[in-house]
Amino acid sequence: MGAPDFSPISYGVDAPHGHRYGAGAVDGWAAVLPPPGWTAADTTRLRAFIGHRPAEY
Repeated sequence: MGAPDFSPISYGVDAPHGHRYGAGAVDGWAAVLPPPGWTAADTTRLRAFIGHRPAEY
């Protein structure tokens, strides 16, 4: 299962544009609109993946 597109997380725009919520948005999106078959383990894995993404600012 691939990671869903969590649109509010934007790493592809130049500073100071975009939203950098980091892993904080993962739990909210997983609670409100989880993909079919989504589990707590998926949320944990996605939170760790996003938390380790480099941010320029």
